[in-house]
Amino acid sequence: MTKNSLVPVPVRLPISELDVKRAIDQVKAWSSAANHNLEPKYNRAWVQATVEKRLWVNLWENNLDPILRAIELAEKGGDEIFDAALRRVHVEMQAKVIGGSKIPDRQGYQQVWLYGSRAMLRGDFHKRQQRL
Repeated sequence: MTKNSLVPVPVRLPISELDVKRAIDQVKAWSSAANHNLEPKYNRAWVQATVEKRLWVNLWENNLDPILRAIELAEKGGDEIFDAALRRVHVEMQAKVIGGSKIPDRQGYQQVWLYGSRAMLRGDFHKRQQRL
């Protein structure tokens, strides 16, 4: 090091209680603005539709792992969005069968078909109560 080089030294600046409150209020304002801007587009229906699309893509590409993970989240995790998306995909698969189409003989399709059949036997999805 040369004689004239600067060495960074940590400095603690005094922070008053008023500055902390102002910072908290600013973060709250940013957060509420962000939530307000995101809410109309990214609601539950949008998320569910996105999950449905991804399920179809994974079925088409024969990616079994994401399909099994979605089923696990719906059955064991109690995720309502994955449950609704899997039920919807199952109903669309049933419509294709009724229309005369055949479901591809791939494991992903079979897993979704089985999940949908079990879900129909269970009835409506009821949110599981979480214990505190």
